[in-house]
Amino acid sequence: MNCTTLILRFRDLVTPTGETINRHEEIIKSHGSVWWGWWAKPDERVSSEFLQIQEQLASNQLGVYLFDSGQAKLYKALLNNVQLHPSSLACPDKERSPAYYATQRYNVWFEFASIEEVNESEINKYAYSGRIKDFFKDPQLFSIFDNKQISSSRELRYQDRTIWFVDDYDPSLHQSHEILLSNANVSVPGVFPKRSVELSNGKVIWMSDIHFDEDRNKHQFDQANQLKLSKILITKKELEIDGMIVSGDLTWKATAEEFDLTSEFFKAICSVKRVNIDAIGFCPGNHDVSFSEHLPENVKVALEDYHEAQMGKKEISKINWELLAARDVAPECKKNYKDFFKSIVGTEPNEFLSMGKRFVIRNQKIVDFCFLNSNHLQQHKVAFQGQGFVGIEQLTDAAIEMQWEGNEKISGGIRVVVLHHNLYPVNYSSEAYVSAPASLVYDTQAILQWCFKHGVDLILHGHTHERYTTKISRKISGSTKKLWIVGLGSSGVIESHLVGSNEFAELDFNNELIRINFYNIIKNEIDSNIETLDLD
Repeated sequence: MNCTTLILRFRDLVTPTGETINRHEEIIKSHGSVWWGWWAKPDERVSSEFLQIQEQLASNQLGVYLFDSGQAKLYKALLNNVQLHPSSLACPDKERSPAYYATQRYNVWFEFASIEEVNESEINKYAYSGRIKDFFKDPQLFSIFDNKQISSSRELRYQDRTIWFVDDYDPSLHQSHEILLSNANVSVPGVFPKRSVELSNGKVIWMSDIHFDEDRNKHQFDQANQLKLSKILITKKELEIDGMIVSGDLTWKATAEEFDLTSEFFKAICSVKRVNIDAIGFCPGNHDVSFSEHLPENVKVALEDYHEAQMGKKEISKINWELLAARDVAPECKKNYKDFFKSIVGTEPNEFLSMGKRFVIRNQKIVDFCFLNSNHLQQHKVAFQGQGFVGIEQLTDAAIEMQWEGNEKISGGIRVVVLHHNLYPVNYSSEAYVSAPASLVYDTQAILQWCFKHGVDLILHGHTHERYTTKISRKISGSTKKLWIVGLGSSGVIESHLVGSNEFAELDFNNELIRINFYNIIKNEIDSNIETLDLD
């Protein structure tokens, strides 16, 4: 062997927190050992070192480590056997592997005879081996860590890899300083992460208005004779998913249980389709923040005065006008969304509930996604619902965080804005009646001018459950600037709330033009008839 042992990284993506280890331990108790599948990242390869380890195991077991990057916990496991294949391999014994991934194929399967939690400080006994050169496609990747002591679980956590080959730490041979996260060129959880996410296939899946519902009567894929939405996407082998965005309305009533259903959906996609959870971006929809429970009495009186004023019977006082002004969403009405955000992103959301992602397409093209929150106004069932508002403060903050302010767009780069509400009317016509939900964004022109200023190429939205496409242009500083706006129909609502079928789209950034492929979901399957839109 060219190393002393291994550290395998994992995170509870499919199971509740702590359940990955529990389920493997249960199988060890009942069957004597368990098979653990290795989920390789796109840059990782089946190293020849695995063959060396396999040979070593023919005569002796090997103690290896399992690092839970979600909880920063360390476990020691006794390794019995290794089965490997350069492309993929079915589980050697499905009865001795947790059901959630026993039917999957992985490059390497490890057989453990025991797993026990150990103190995190045990990793300090080891140093990163510099002798394994065929694990990464690029041998220089993470070479900055070679022959250095492992300083902390934090140092492990922020390296975007799944296995470490390590040696016993020797002070006379190995450096012992900690490599700071800012120097490690690795992914650090953040609302607007500073490191980009690489997409090997150059495509991003776009969904909207999924509407997971705890009562199981508004989400289409919880109905009778329906497969789960994640199952439908996963079983479509031709559908490669490297990244995913959602333009709001993840839930129906913004309850904690509905956000848990959303988390399960994301984690299933990450587990089976091998998506980096950092490659998932989203914004809230109007269904993802709660209605206020009660309208204050003074606001009710002001509202009555307003209706009287509409009839010419009364004038509204300045105080009552101030009372009628729409307010920011109350903290309790966005708490569940904030908790969900932290569970997925790994950090608290900012005050605006906005987000940013930067994707690198095939190591060539930079694609920026800026997710704006258009739900800043508190909704109330009888007085105010559905109206959108982003606000100058959020736009200013987003331009700075995306590093768009004062910076010209990189040649060949693309900038995309994602929000929930439609900026222009989508429905052909709507009935006008008192207190009807409105499809209206109060600061549409401010958003558009901001997009033109910062070189945004494409705005994506949901909300109306109906597909929509338009191109607008402006004369700016003597030249004509253009901008596409594309709306997506629902990806998961029941038929009575649909215009057509549930659908999702694939954003293809591989060529000079942005191509959008629209897929319908019909009778538990993704329809093979694809509608394509090329944005010139």
